[in-house]
Amino acid sequence: ERRKKEGLPPFSFSIEQPRGHATKHKDFLRLEDPVKSGGHGAILVELHMCSFGAFFEGRPIKKPTLMWINMPVVAAAYQTADGRDAFLCKRARKCERCRRGKDHARVHGNCDKLVKYPHELVAHHCMAVQKM
Repeated sequence: ERRKKEGLPPFSFSIEQPRGHATKHKDFLRLEDPVKSGGHGAILVELHMCSFGAFFEGRPIKKPTLMWINMPVVAAAYQTADGRDAFLCKRARKCERCRRGKDHARVHGNCDKLVKYPHELVAHHCMAVQKM
């Protein structure tokens, strides 16, 4: 009942896809449509896996990733106070591992080598869910 009152669907979800794959499939983008108009009311966040400790051959992997989350509290755990994505590794705001002088390993088209989620990402997500 509470989720219905808040305009959210009756179930919770987080869907993760590599950015390149997700943008090829328009069905993912419809996840953001409001519940009232038949969508799922998801909030889109983008993150880079190196921010959560993803490595390949001893170097951090950027692996830009999109995540649709229909739990506002959980989505907020991936955003800054002003609603921007908090875990993007960019020149002006590199993640801790990349600030230590490590360049990103290139895995373009070879994401099979990074099938497991980094432990830090799973722990971060679980802690956010527990706050609900």
